[in-house]
Amino acid sequence: MNKLLLALFLGFCVVVASGQTTIRQTSEETFECLMTERMQVIEQIHGIKFDKDWKPRVCFGYPDDLTKQEKLDWDAEYFSTSQSFLLSPELRYQNDVSLADHELGHALMDQISRRSGNGPWFNLERMSKMSAQERISIKILSEGVATYFEYKGDPPDKDGDENGVNFLPEGPEHYGWKGNSYKYKGGRWIVAPIIRNYGERGIIYLITHPMVYHYDQVRTGAKAYQAKALKELGATQLYAPLQIGA
Repeated sequence: MNKLLLALFLGFCVVVASGQTTIRQTSEETFECLMTERMQVIEQIHGIKFDKDWKPRVCFGYPDDLTKQEKLDWDAEYFSTSQSFLLSPELRYQNDVSLADHELGHALMDQISRRSGNGPWFNLERMSKMSAQERISIKILSEGVATYFEYKGDPPDKDGDENGVNFLPEGPEHYGWKGNSYKYKGGRWIVAPIIRNYGERGIIYLITHPMVYHYDQVRTGAKAYQAKALKELGATQLYAPLQIGA
């Protein structure tokens, strides 16, 4: 795709004369096209396939349960019930590749869960019956997987995030509980070597093996979980390390 076609593909530009600011406006259709293009890139980078006939569907809006303040910090959400995406209307003027990759990471985890016989990921009805600790564990692993794809699978240390594990709370008074960074940065730290070495099979492990922690010691539980996962995945021929391009 040449540069001209790519520009048309991504949207149109509006030049604001006063500041000569260029705004690239994105419709639902063009963001869907961007996601379709990113699906191919994700498959090439990671050697993991999306479902053959699946196409991303995008709508701009907000979840009904968000407050006015929460809407200011909300970007997007993937819904396993409809296998579609809801994006903040404030993002209509951005062709955000990182956001597309992150949300596609959620969709890919859901598809892997379904085709491995584990149902939708995640199942809201099932989660409603879980303890708060179990729900937090699922969110950490889910956001970790999506953030892994957002960062193109780069090692955490490539962008200065080698200490991502430190974002995971270690005790009830830890500052990490005051925000959401622990789910994204800490989650990415947990899942990165598992996906990098074992690809789709590593994601199936994350889906089928919950992370356990005690007394709000999430960091300690995460270290034990990652070590156990890598040991068990490497112990059998079924979970031999992934060789992309072999």
